[in-house]
Amino acid sequence: MRLRFTISFFLTVGVSVVLFNGCSSLIDNDHDNNYPSTDEQRLTYALNHITDSININNESVEYVMAFYEARNFKTLWVKDSLLEDLYFTEYINDDIKLNLPLKTLDSRPYYSSNTPYQKEILTLLRLSEYLDIQSRGLINFKDSTINDHGFADLVHLDKFLNSKIASNDWVSHLLFFGNKSINIPTLHKSLNDFTSLYPLNENIIKVDQKDSLGSDSNKIALNLKEKGFINDVNISRDSLTHVFKNFQYLNGLKPDGVLGKNSLRVLHQSNLQRFYKGVIALEKLKSTPDSLISSKYIEVNIPSFLLHFYNKDTIVAKHKVVAGANLTQTPEFEATLEYIVTRPYWHVPYSIASTEILYGARKDSNYFSKKNYILTKKGETISPDSVNWKTITSKTFPFRVKQSSGSSNSLGLLKFLFPNKHAVYIHDTPAKHLFAREERNFSHGCIRVEHPFELAKKILELEDHVYKDSLDSLVGRDEETYLNINNQFLVHIRYRTAVIDDSTDQIRFHNDIYGREEKYMKLFEANLP
Repeated sequence: MRLRFTISFFLTVGVSVVLFNGCSSLIDNDHDNNYPSTDEQRLTYALNHITDSININNESVEYVMAFYEARNFKTLWVKDSLLEDLYFTEYINDDIKLNLPLKTLDSRPYYSSNTPYQKEILTLLRLSEYLDIQSRGLINFKDSTINDHGFADLVHLDKFLNSKIASNDWVSHLLFFGNKSINIPTLHKSLNDFTSLYPLNENIIKVDQKDSLGSDSNKIALNLKEKGFINDVNISRDSLTHVFKNFQYLNGLKPDGVLGKNSLRVLHQSNLQRFYKGVIALEKLKSTPDSLISSKYIEVNIPSFLLHFYNKDTIVAKHKVVAGANLTQTPEFEATLEYIVTRPYWHVPYSIASTEILYGARKDSNYFSKKNYILTKKGETISPDSVNWKTITSKTFPFRVKQSSGSSNSLGLLKFLFPNKHAVYIHDTPAKHLFAREERNFSHGCIRVEHPFELAKKILELEDHVYKDSLDSLVGRDEETYLNINNQFLVHIRYRTAVIDDSTDQIRFHNDIYGREEKYMKLFEANLP
């Protein structure tokens, strides 16, 4: 850790000696009239014996001495020799409740055998470390490393202590302090609810694909018992099915009670892995710049395959989406929604035209007419029949391809355009059947949205757009039309495998479909004892 304040050696030693000499003789006769009678005196004694009694390093000693000297050794949480607000102090002394990977904080938690004053000192050190992590961030997402941390500077610590509103409890103050998004404390508390219900062990009972909820020797029941979802494996099939459906839902799956490949996958994941998903999601939320937090925005979360449209923290619309396949992954970024486009042309990306379309042209001479593709070269339209496709390769493909507008167009009848370097946008699709799938990663990278007209109408209604009642008539025209968004707002493309379910307000976990979080899991595991 790095200590980010200075204190002179003379002052530290001088204060320590005076305090030690002033208190030690009193404590030696703890049954006579000279026994320290105030919290301040007893805290001072604890500070003078700090390295012997709770075994902390010199840096920590200097920090707490400087802090308490500045407040005339007035205690924070001890009153009349008793540690008050046990909920808060125990919260600070529990890595899991703080939603930190195990062994993140260097300051150890207090023991039940410690005196109230020793407990206060250790609580202060852990609080300070936690505040520093909150301000710096736990994960450096750019370098995929754990950020260094130390103690919060005393000004920052005092700001936290002095800014609490009397009506708020200390834990709520801790979770909201420095956070401008309500989503952060909400997710934090929901992850706390999960860890309070289910043990974070890594023991997994292996389940075979052939196992069923009704088998005599039920490995599914044993697995769920190990995870804390049931207390006794000898429960009825109906009860087990009910628990299994809840388990499926918690893990972002369709709660059908059927042991499919996705259910098998989550059964073989530990609660600790789920906890880490929550920690990573929290850190991603905290890393969002304040400038990107607005009252109106669209958020697409790739692992949950859902789009939410927010206005003033209220969900205005919710839609299923199809995201990029593993070979053509949808990136994470922010961009401003500028247009809604009706009956869009699809200007086929060169990477697709020179591979997939070339393959189709070689296989079927009517491929272009069937797909309503228009072939151009140097800006001029040419006939596909005039090309000897056998002589064209993906490296020598000299054409551009676009698809005429209409219901069979790959973009459907609507496109939501937010210009970005990735050439990714949200659009309608003729392949409606894909929305029935549990995991929907099938696109070339763009985002296909279910019921796009409902989304478009909500957007236009909120800004009282001149065409808010004319969308259907515009789509009926046989031409591409751009509708300018007057009150432009951000579209966030996110990747979070732990989210708050908007219908239950509880945490849900999703599959790391692109494997983007494996590196962070390994970072956390490296800290385990």
